[in-house]
Amino acid sequence: MKKVLMNAKYRYIILVLGVVISLVIRFILFDYKGIDYRMCLSPWMDIIRDNGGIFSLKEAFYNYTPLYMYLLTFMANFDISNLYAVKIISVVFDFILAYYVSQIVFLYSKDEGKRLLSFIVVLLLPTVLLNSSFLGQCDSIYASFVVASIYYLFRDKKILSVILLGLALSVKLQAGFILPFYFVYMLRGHIKWYYFLLLPVVYFITIIPVWIVGRDLMDLLTIYLVQADTYKSLVTFFPNMYIWIHSLFTTTNKLYGVLMASILVLAVGYELRKDKYLFDLEVWLKLILLSVVVLPFILPGILARYLYLGDVFSVIYIFLNYKKILVMISTVFISLYAYSFGIYRFALSHDYPMRYFSYFQVVSWNQVTFLYFVLIIYLIYDLIKTLQQKQSENKNGKNGVELNLNKTD
Repeated sequence: MKKVLMNAKYRYIILVLGVVISLVIRFILFDYKGIDYRMCLSPWMDIIRDNGGIFSLKEAFYNYTPLYMYLLTFMANFDISNLYAVKIISVVFDFILAYYVSQIVFLYSKDEGKRLLSFIVVLLLPTVLLNSSFLGQCDSIYASFVVASIYYLFRDKKILSVILLGLALSVKLQAGFILPFYFVYMLRGHIKWYYFLLLPVVYFITIIPVWIVGRDLMDLLTIYLVQADTYKSLVTFFPNMYIWIHSLFTTTNKLYGVLMASILVLAVGYELRKDKYLFDLEVWLKLILLSVVVLPFILPGILARYLYLGDVFSVIYIFLNYKKILVMISTVFISLYAYSFGIYRFALSHDYPMRYFSYFQVVSWNQVTFLYFVLIIYLIYDLIKTLQQKQSENKNGKNGVELNLNKTD
């Protein structure tokens, strides 16, 4: 297989086959209408089409951030169905996401074969397929910006990286799961704190057009607060630690969970800032995966799709070491289980193929939550082991240089 991937002609054939297969699967899934599409996205598209495009956005009929609404407004100009318009946006970003994942893999491995395979694996991830082509969700958009941000950060293009991070946060707040990585990166002196002042600037720039056409500025600045207030439960269709604490739909104060997560991030950042730890690209990538996997487990208010970044970065993780493929399989299974429960619940009232998702119901929430917990323990162990290995190599004179980045200027 390695010899095949070394041949440019064969790589091209594999690329074409992978893309064609991924497009065929997406085409098969395209006609299904998710509950969010029926209740929100399709009505929003109708309003946009019937009320002057971008000028319609002055009305508070939507609770998504303006950046995504601009994409819907753009697609409303074309004579295609609302369903296809919504899903085409997400599918385009599926490919952008796969591209930047493959770029990070190549940055680490310098292997064209691994770059090709990682690109195809992302396109064929079950959760990526379901999210965009089946449900019509937009997680690939913010995830693309996040992965692109990481890539350019590792290329030492700090301003571009933070701008892309700002765009990710301007699409979905779930992009914030990556912030612990940036926190440690800053504490270790690779980026100055003032770069992150760009984040609110980027968001404000994205809301200016809608503000100009008449949407209330305070509404635009508090969209995420409104979204957070939409779901009252500790957790909704997601196997995190709150499954063990309360029943699935318990209303309670979420502040304690947020404080616990914040204290954990501060404590880990304080420890990892120490010079005794050596960070290269391998260590950073493992820290990123740990960040986007742990936060959905300990934060309240998590929904089924919130392990999306974990799915994506688990692909990069296995290309660090193929033998650890069970990490990706476990992550995607946990995420897919959460998807399946929500899909199965609404199958009777929507045109979902219920039988395919019913198979996941033989596994309990407690069992999947335990698997999730074990996955986190393993990722922590693997990160610690890798850090110890870097220290040992440094003492033996084999490695004394951090990731090919200088301290901040």
